Amino acid sequence: MSPPSFAKYTVALVALVACGRSALMPPFEEDAGFDSGSNAEVDSGRLDAGLDAGLLHTTPTGNQPDSGGVRVDAGIAVDAGDPCGQVMCGPNERCGAGGLCGCLDGYSLDGGVCVLAPNTVVPGLSGLRWELPCLDRPNNYVCGVVDQATQATTVTGSPGRLYDITVHIRGVVEAKEYAPNPIDSGVEFIANGVPVYDAWNIYSLRVSNPSRQYYLNQGQSALYRCWAADYVATFRAGAGATITLSAQTVENRQIRNIDDQLKPFIPPGVPPAPAIFDGQFLQLDVVSISTVP
Repeated sequence: MSPPSFAKYTVALVALVACGRSALMPPFEEDAGFDSGSNAEVDSGRLDAGLDAGLLHTTPTGNQPDSGGVRVDAGIAVDAGDPCGQVMCGPNERCGAGGLCGCLDGYSLDGGVCVLAPNTVVPGLSGLRWELPCLDRPNNYVCGVVDQATQATTVTGSPGRLYDITVHIRGVVEAKEYAPNPIDSGVEFIANGVPVYDAWNIYSLRVSNPSRQYYLNQGQSALYRCWAADYVATFRAGAGATITLSAQTVENRQIRNIDDQLKPFIPPGVPPAPAIFDGQFLQLDVVSISTVP
């Protein structure tokens, strides 16, 4: 008997493979969940079971649920016992109950982003203020005053870290020249300069690390009027640094809370508004804090 030909074996092998395919695998159907983009087949029965179980659904980015109620990874429902298994939270976030992302301890939500909470890094800075109330009033322009004790707070945060701290500064102060800075109308925040020798008040903010002194009432000295301060400024401070605020009167005299028409300023939204503060003051409120890369 002559050996079988190669062609016969080929035909038999093809037939066997075809039979095995039809016996072991269900016929291809469009509605079975085939994803032509990923070439992945989805077991629609498992997805239905997931819907019935009420599993959490996350989007491909993994950080938010939708109304579908099922969490899907490549078309396979994820075990409800580990709702965070496939969740990808954003920066400064962690997965919590139900697979939902929330801010880490020490962070708070601002505009949909988790940022350092002010009361974590500088717990005593927001609302800190200088006050120099008038004690006597010899005339319409000047009053007697005693230097207010300095105010200070400490930066916490992570050891070795630097932070950019943005504050909103409001109040009523007289202007002071700090050489060699240019003089503009009103008062402003400056990061350098030397107080000129005159009788007008010095308002300063000092950071111990990195060591830096800032002045908060830069403007034209020798004016017998005050200004309403209302500006935003940013300074840098390291973890463990001390932030010290001071208001120094040169001769225990200051300009009363008056404008050039002898009318008082009442900064809105700052105590004691709507009442008048009889004297000068500045208040700091933290706007934002960011970690220096």
